Amino acid sequence: MIKNKNLFSNACKLVLCVVLLSLFSCKKEPEFFINGKGYYTKIRCVKDTTYTKFCYHYGYNFFSGKYEMHWGNDTKNECLESVIDTIEVK
Repeated sequence: MIKNKNLFSNACKLVLCVVLLSLFSCKKEPEFFINGKGYYTKIRCVKDTTYTKFCYHYGYNFFSGKYEMHWGNDTKNECLESVIDTIEVK
């Protein structure tokens, strides 16, 4: 029994190491170069609005207490204005 626990523990450690290495070893690739330096762009929303409409949609149904398709208010966010940031890859 003790061997199986050690095997499971070692397998968990191996999976954790692979996940951590994949998260921290990924370097952002440059989209373009200016004077030999790499840059990439990122789009972010600076002005948005929220609106609600009554429709048939998937969401939390308060009457049944679970997520399902139902008629009701559906809240949506819409970006009105966005900015493109240029970031240097280091």
